[in-house]
Amino acid sequence: MKSLSFKEPWVSSYVERLLGLSAATKRAIISVLEKSLGERKEPKKGFSDKFWSACGAWDSPESAEELAASIRSARTVNPDREAL
Repeated sequence: MKSLSFKEPWVSSYVERLLGLSAATKRAIISVLEKSLGERKEPKKGFSDKFWSACGAWDSPESAEELAASIRSARTVNPDREAL
């Protein structure tokens, strides 16, 4: 992407027009431009909760061993498996 400089004629013409405005008008333009930028947010570091849930991460206060034990105890039928 090409960076803008004041050497470009269209930028220079806009700057010249802006310099001729009153202080109140300049402040109003600055206010509108700041609002158009939106709220500044600090970038998140690390992975988000959405990332971890997409990868199948378990989010529970109980440990993995407790979860496995509760699944085993919830089974009511022990299937008979045929030998290979």
